[in-house]
Amino acid sequence: LFKEKNYLFITINTAFVQIATMTRVFWVLFLQIVLNYSPIKSSLLIVSSTLLTVVLAPLSGVLIDKYGPRSPLRIGMTFLTIGLFWISWWAIYLDPQQLLFGMILAGIGLAMTGSVSSVALINVPEEKRGIAYAMYQQIRQFGGVLGVAVMGAINTNLKSYYFKAKSIQLALPINKELTGEMILNGPAMVSHELAKLPKNISPTIYHTAIMAYANAFRYSMFFAALIALFGLYLSIVKFNKLKY
Repeated sequence: LFKEKNYLFITINTAFVQIATMTRVFWVLFLQIVLNYSPIKSSLLIVSSTLLTVVLAPLSGVLIDKYGPRSPLRIGMTFLTIGLFWISWWAIYLDPQQLLFGMILAGIGLAMTGSVSSVALINVPEEKRGIAYAMYQQIRQFGGVLGVAVMGAINTNLKSYYFKAKSIQLALPINKELTGEMILNGPAMVSHELAKLPKNISPTIYHTAIMAYANAFRYSMFFAALIALFGLYLSIVKFNKLKY
């Protein structure tokens, strides 16, 4: 199956797109934990980027029918790459408007690339299309799982690293067992620990936890942006040699 270059490329590229798609999980968490948005407000903001699919997916299909899959794929990967880099850059500034703009750019990219999968099986022999589609879906889902795993690991480790490093730098008198995420989520045991400290220190501790989370989120989005950039590179350099 993988000797068919069209199938191989689109399958790999779809895995990259799926990695980028899973960034939405972390968008919701960032909006709620860091920007303190309600679950409903966070979801509505994410939906604003998802609704672009309703308009742009049919447009992508028209472009594929008329010009082939190269144009919508390149357009989509360009928007996706720029959107993720934009989110990564502005995350540290906690600017919701800039973050929403980046999410919309990424949403445009995801909408434009979604229809490209329809041409994955064009050159696969008919008797192998069942296996080919199953393999395509398996690799696509693996991309999503890999994306969540890697970005989750980046988030978890960097949150802990930044919070501990900044706490030491500022000489904050807090329990070593406390993490930035525990402080932001505000369980009873953390509130009890913070109540023991001078009141003028609490805002500094809270701000340190916020910035630790923002930095971790920033670099997880940077990872996703690099994956999208590599997909863009493939769509420009490699995809140009394929025939439809």
